[in-house]
Amino acid sequence: MSTLAPISITASGDTTVIDNTAMLHNGAPVVLEILAVGLTTSADVNLTFKDGTQALTGAMPLRELLLARSDHPWFRVSAGSDFVINASASVTIGGWVEYRVAL
Repeated sequence: MSTLAPISITASGDTTVIDNTAMLHNGAPVVLEILAVGLTTSADVNLTFKDGTQALTGAMPLRELLLARSDHPWFRVSAGSDFVINASASVTIGGWVEYRVAL
């Protein structure tokens, strides 16, 4: 089963989109699988997706992005780490991310 999380960013720097630090399965931290992402920005901005503090992508110059849903995850987020988006500038970024817990 998957879950949708909103993306709502207005500041530059790191923004936690999915707080994975408290998610547990049988008392253990979980790995997240990112299945889809859709977002738009109000102006040109470079975005970097991160596994906590570790970059999953390089800086991508974007105005919009759609990573279509896939049963094979686009990204995996380590157990106990957050899914983070880093923005190079203070612009409005909105959208969603679909994820599931990898068991």
